[in-house]
Amino acid sequence: FGSGSCAPRGRRTGRRIGDLPGFTRVEPGAMAPIPFLSDTAKAADALVAFGARYSEQVAGAGALWPNLVAIALVAMAVGWLLPPWRCGGGTSEEAKGGSTNPLENAQLAAPASAEAPAVAEAGAPRDPQQVARPAARSRTAYLDALKVFLTVSVVSFHATCLFAADSSIDVNMYFCKDVGFNSTFTREGCLRHSFIEFVGQPFVQLNNAYFMYLFFFISGFFTPGSLDNKGLRLFMRDRVKRLGLPAVAWYLFMGPVMYFFSARVAGGIPFNYGQHGMWLFPGPPWFVVVLVFFNAIYGCVRAADNGAATEVACPRVGTLLGVGVVLGLVRFWYAPFLVFMNGVEQCVNSGVFFWAGITARRNGWLQQLEQLPAPAIRFLRALTLLLVFLIWLFVAISYRNDVSDAQLNVLQGVFSVSVSLTLLDLFRRVFTSPSRLVMFMSDAAYTVYLIHPWVLALAVWAYAHALHAYGFAIGRTCSLIHPGMQEAGQAEVPLAYLVEADGEGLLWLGWAFALSVTMLVVWPLAYGIAKL
Repeated sequence: FGSGSCAPRGRRTGRRIGDLPGFTRVEPGAMAPIPFLSDTAKAADALVAFGARYSEQVAGAGALWPNLVAIALVAMAVGWLLPPWRCGGGTSEEAKGGSTNPLENAQLAAPASAEAPAVAEAGAPRDPQQVARPAARSRTAYLDALKVFLTVSVVSFHATCLFAADSSIDVNMYFCKDVGFNSTFTREGCLRHSFIEFVGQPFVQLNNAYFMYLFFFISGFFTPGSLDNKGLRLFMRDRVKRLGLPAVAWYLFMGPVMYFFSARVAGGIPFNYGQHGMWLFPGPPWFVVVLVFFNAIYGCVRAADNGAATEVACPRVGTLLGVGVVLGLVRFWYAPFLVFMNGVEQCVNSGVFFWAGITARRNGWLQQLEQLPAPAIRFLRALTLLLVFLIWLFVAISYRNDVSDAQLNVLQGVFSVSVSLTLLDLFRRVFTSPSRLVMFMSDAAYTVYLIHPWVLALAVWAYAHALHAYGFAIGRTCSLIHPGMQEAGQAEVPLAYLVEADGEGLLWLGWAFALSVTMLVVWPLAYGIAKL
């Protein structure tokens, strides 16, 4: 990349920095910082007020006190179950030399099924390294692959949010027809892009309808086997170590530091670390916090009833789709609730899928679903494709007309069930044995989920500076005070880059750059961290 005074080749899609009022032309060897399009003092005050409101809320998704209570409970569990003087010992699977990855220690057969003797035998093998782990790994190869697919979807989802006018990390990027100190942010000028209307927003809504819930199902499926093998105390110690410690690390360190980086470095706003409650900051690891509590509740309930078996027959496909309709109706109940980013409906849907995973494991539902007749499988596939088309269409129309479509909630509820069943069946058929690539990505997937917001934030920051170095008109602003951004509903993410561009080439390029760089960096980085 050359300096701002170098003339780039090809047709220019945006005006040069020196051609805009309030911008200074960049001379060779004297790269100026990306200009801030508002008053930085007012932006700092707005962030402080935003933090104050965050601190004062007693309930609500993203509020300080629900997150504080949740993290405090997790931290107490860490102190109780993982005191420093005992972290090097114990009789857990890890101390014995086994793996703590539930996908490597689980069997698919239900305890009461015809395969129970084999499962029992696999539960206490003479040579666990040679018998249990390879057998379990081969039988859960498709769930490993599905977990990888869902993790890739999460990273793609957040990368798309940044460029599709949705909330993801703390900085969004918009491409407007006019950028300057006196410019007004409008839907026509900044949000009328085919990428946002026909790709970004539909993709975000489709993924938001199911992928985290399918994560809960898979986690719930492997929970009973881990509890049975380890007992309640070792099970909770393992959950607190694997889930609780990363959650505390994100909420108390990685999240607040990332917000500080976004405000101070990316945004250029004089904002201090931890100011007004921002020393505790939520993010994607809300899923990890919820899993800790779900596992604790299940473990205590299981211990209270002395492990009594509860037989639940696998519902028919029509019944499962009916449950999807109910879950869709629950989506109308969008009220803030504890640590759930999307409120009550997210709590209910997550709990239902987690319970379904546990029940499926105890009663051999996945084995029964393998016996579904071909017409039922074809019906599920056709229904899933139809729902993809309808949701895509409704989201595109609703976003373009700036209206909400109530029917979309019900469609998304049914879609969450149909696509989950379809993906489980599809991955079971395709991934019949483990591959090196899937095993590599599966080992890194959990760490990827935890650290990818940081890598994505750095990728967007790098792209913004690349555009600036190449001579495109780009500015930084705070959506909380920028004229028009609140009216356009773009104040959920407080910081933003505004790029002047006549077309959508830079938008598509930015999305491809951020996504590809994040994918190329985060997977090997996460694998290395996971193997430490």
